[in-house]
Amino acid sequence: MNRFVKRYRQVFHDQSILFSSIVACIAILGSIFYIFLSTSALPSQVPLYYSLPWGEQRLAQTTALLTIPASAAMILILNIGIVLFFYKTEPVISRLLALGAGFTALIGVYTLIRIILLIT
Repeated sequence: MNRFVKRYRQVFHDQSILFSSIVACIAILGSIFYIFLSTSALPSQVPLYYSLPWGEQRLAQTTALLTIPASAAMILILNIGIVLFFYKTEPVISRLLALGAGFTALIGVYTLIRIILLIT
């Protein structure tokens, strides 16, 4: 356990990893908050599956919007887990993974806002 805490401190001492992790967490929490704020203004079904053909196949329940921040959170957790494992030997790849998680969370927030603004 002491070894894990030491590795954790070493990884999050890196400013780029810390910054991108904080940005990702704020984006995920902000998108969840935005979903709950706008739930009353949303219809029972929202367009979520844009890769499907036009029509009712694209629609999903309003609660399915939570898959966007949930996916971003899972990517963040997975990437930080990989970063904790590889940081000592591959610091550049670790930084790129952390930045990728932050960028993914920001894209998720942008997508969520666009979907909600399309409907309301």
